[in-house]
Amino acid sequence: MSTIESAKPVFSNIDEEPLLSKPISKLAIAAMVLGVIGLLSPFTGALLPVPFLAAALGLIGSVMLSRSTSTHSGIGIANIGLFLGLLSTTWFLVSDKANRDNLANSGGEFAAHYLENLADGNEYVVAELQQPFPARQLPGLDLKTYYESYKAAAPSERNKEEAEPDPRMLAKERVQKIREHSVSNYARRFPNASWILSHLQEITNRGGVEIIVVNMINSEDASKTVSIALCRQNHVENGKSLADWFVQDMKLN
Repeated sequence: MSTIESAKPVFSNIDEEPLLSKPISKLAIAAMVLGVIGLLSPFTGALLPVPFLAAALGLIGSVMLSRSTSTHSGIGIANIGLFLGLLSTTWFLVSDKANRDNLANSGGEFAAHYLENLADGNEYVVAELQQPFPARQLPGLDLKTYYESYKAAAPSERNKEEAEPDPRMLAKERVQKIREHSVSNYARRFPNASWILSHLQEITNRGGVEIIVVNMINSEDASKTVSIALCRQNHVENGKSLADWFVQDMKLN
């Protein structure tokens, strides 16, 4: 073979080691896997850190693998992880805001209805709105008669009553507490006011029950707000699952 035939062409200055022999970066693979898992984060808050981590690893991997000195390949995989992480994060934030806005508006409407009944002196209706749906009295029942029907037990019956409290006693006590509450006294001062949602204070979940705290303000007095802690539960009615609200607590601010 001649010297000319064995010579390396002058236009070939690339190393003989094929580029495809570079191993794929484990960082890039981890970013893509976490990005795929992160797509489930809008359905469960427990996975919220996953898309953030996927985006972070994808960004780091993309920067590192883009360097000419990198000994690994997989920049495309890293970019996929980055994209999926950002997509999942955005999806979660948008759906979470929509859910919070919906809870705030629905809770605000129920709280306004509750406060309007307080302002009108409808303590018996208010007492019902403090109870979960299954514990409320049947429609059409005279609530005043029910709540005022309890009579103190005779001394000989008190021991038994202490062991098994009469539901009517508890109901009557609940109405009395409502009448004496500072929020009730405040609301009765503004019987014609409209109650408006000021802001959503917090949302928590306890044992599958959502607790929503909303701050309400009335149209005739902007100096004070009323915090209403609401519980949101589902109950089955006519074979359908319906969301039900009831008031857990109230506070004058």
